[in-house]
Amino acid sequence: MEKRFKEQQTFTEEVLTKKGAKFPLTEEDQVKWSKEYVLNLLSELNDLLNQLDWKSHWSNHSTIIKSNVGIEIVDLQKYVWGLTKIWGFSEEDFLNYYDMKTAMVTSKWEQENLLGTLAKCDKVCVIDIDGVLSPYPDFFLNWVKNTYNEKIDKKDVIKWEHYKHLYRESGIKAVMPFITESREALKKLYELGYIIVLLTNRPASKYQRIYGDTLNWLRSSKIGYDYIFWADDKKILEIAEKCKNIKFVVDDNKETCKEFNSAGIKAYQYGKDIKSLLDIDELKEKINAK
Repeated sequence: MEKRFKEQQTFTEEVLTKKGAKFPLTEEDQVKWSKEYVLNLLSELNDLLNQLDWKSHWSNHSTIIKSNVGIEIVDLQKYVWGLTKIWGFSEEDFLNYYDMKTAMVTSKWEQENLLGTLAKCDKVCVIDIDGVLSPYPDFFLNWVKNTYNEKIDKKDVIKWEHYKHLYRESGIKAVMPFITESREALKKLYELGYIIVLLTNRPASKYQRIYGDTLNWLRSSKIGYDYIFWADDKKILEIAEKCKNIKFVVDDNKETCKEFNSAGIKAYQYGKDIKSLLDIDELKEKINAK
């Protein structure tokens, strides 16, 4: 594969250079040539479709020539690899994104199948990720300082959002630290028979890699959980509609806790009501029982 990948990237550069492109491409040119390649892909998809004798109302069906189907599929792959050249992705980048997307699709499939069973569970707890399981915003601020030698403040919205964009694109969320006490608390909650739903406002609908980075982070941290509720494009209380028996919620956001409390669901504000996930009454009762 490595040889063929490089061959196609070399061919793409030769073709586009002949058409006036200058590598490395500017972002404007990347968008321009991507549009052309996507249109070519649509044309190739149509060519593939034409090999399948797919119109059911035709009375005279022809024999499908499998070798033609294979060649049309290869045409599609060539344009896809051409796009990797346009965007400056190496073979390693391509494979990393492939593995990430595979993990995302598998997780979404598993989560969809699990969703129906959550409503039937009688011991569900909802735990926020950033600020409860991971040391946000301290980790983010330290990352900016160490990487760009910048000290930022949330009051400077433009600069804050600029570095949040770089932070989300960096992949650092896949290797960020896990709060030790929170890891211990999740383990104890599992032992008590709780279904653990992780809650996050990470914008995975805008930054797709955040979904994959979060999964990799949880996997490498060897954290057990049952479901992730991505709230970036949803109302936070939708999780209460999916899980009818939420016993408690832990979140570092005051407004989120107020929403759950207003809905009659017990909510701990991390950093105010509790200083550690081990401080929740449900775990204190277990410790005192011993």
